[in-house]
Amino acid sequence: MSNIIELSARRVARAMPAQNVAEVEMTPRDKRRQLRWEQEPPQTETARNVRLRHQRRDAWYAAEARTRYWSARMKLHSAIESASLWGAFPQGALEEEHDHDKEGWMLLVRLFRSAVAKQLLTPAWRMADVAWKRKALAAKEHRYTELTDEQIETAIQQDEEFLTAHPRRRVREEPGA
Repeated sequence: MSNIIELSARRVARAMPAQNVAEVEMTPRDKRRQLRWEQEPPQTETARNVRLRHQRRDAWYAAEARTRYWSARMKLHSAIESASLWGAFPQGALEEEHDHDKEGWMLLVRLFRSAVAKQLLTPAWRMADVAWKRKALAAKEHRYTELTDEQIETAIQQDEEFLTAHPRRRVREEPGA
């Protein structure tokens, strides 16, 4: 069984892992777009490709947001730890519920690594995201997760195949050819 995240034609939020993502209310614009897409089948190949890429885009943005969130939490934890260590603020001026123990930091690290692993398995919607996956693989950012190089390489290969099969624009033939 593959760990690569599969996207359905339905709402992208369902494709996200339930344990990590709260159900997010769609914006009115997204609701209208979703309703229109459910009612009107795409008329052209380009329109079908746009819809498929948008599903992947929304899932990618959510995975990227999770990764950025946990990275920011780690930076905040580090800043609070540093400020309290050096007495930069009066006693009690910093976050009261801040964990000063090693376990609080390690929990954030585990959550960040998990978010990176899930982003590596999330289908890319453009070649720039595939390039990010390659850089992350080369940097061994998945080193302390359960992911293997083969799983990530498979995800990258599937992304490349999808993006090749579903171009943004139709390739026009040259005149006179």
